[in-house]
Amino acid sequence: MIKLIENQKHSGVILISSSLGKKWIVENTITKIFNDELAKPIYGGTPDCQIKYLAIGTGSDPQSRESTLLTAEVFRTAITTCAQSDYGQVLSDFTILDTDYTGMITEIGIFGGSTATAVANSGTLLARVLWSHTKSALEELYFQRLDTLT
Repeated sequence: MIKLIENQKHSGVILISSSLGKKWIVENTITKIFNDELAKPIYGGTPDCQIKYLAIGTGSDPQSRESTLLTAEVFRTAITTCAQSDYGQVLSDFTILDTDYTGMITEIGIFGGSTATAVANSGTLLARVLWSHTKSALEELYFQRLDTLT
């Protein structure tokens, strides 16, 4: 295979903020399926990868670009905003309210595409990250995800 463009990459970072004052920055693994969808317009295809949901789970399987689902999805929330923030960058926001979910979180997934719904394991897994946190009933979590194509 010929590598036409050196250092061309797609990365994703999530800033997680807790209503209790904690903050985390986590890099996530972009799936091969997401990158394949982004490449479709180049050869005349139509991409199906619009970001729609953030899901959380309790699985611990290693991160892999080949992943298609979370190991053990327990909750998902719809995207609240999504917009281009700069050249080659997209910023998307999600919130898990204090009343939405309480318990352990060990994995986060970003889901999209035309088949993504509020139902667990629906849609295309675009990115996944392992992150360990126990969410309390008094806590809201805010997720701000930045996709960068360079």
